[in-house]
Amino acid sequence: MSEDLHANQGSNLEDYFDALLEQKLKGLHLEESLPEELKKEVFNTIDTIGLMAEVVDLFAIKFPLANLKFFDADSELPSPGEQDADPDSTPEPPPQKD
Repeated sequence: MSEDLHANQGSNLEDYFDALLEQKLKGLHLEESLPEELKKEVFNTIDTIGLMAEVVDLFAIKFPLANLKFFDADSELPSPGEQDADPDSTPEPPPQKD
């Protein structure tokens, strides 16, 4: 039973929450069906939580990592007056004045 949930965990987060909710609701034996409006509201709440998790992941994890990579790459660039370390490269001659 939990193996199915772990298999879905690698896919979309929304699918994982849907499978989890369906599994939890299977254990309930209700004499009457739940109202569709309640079911829609529950799934909307789950979708909202999933969206919030993605936004937090974007701004709290991915955005700072991108900034760190950008500044690390910037520190590896040679300064404007520094020559290339490649000994095979030949410097360009200065432009000639006419």
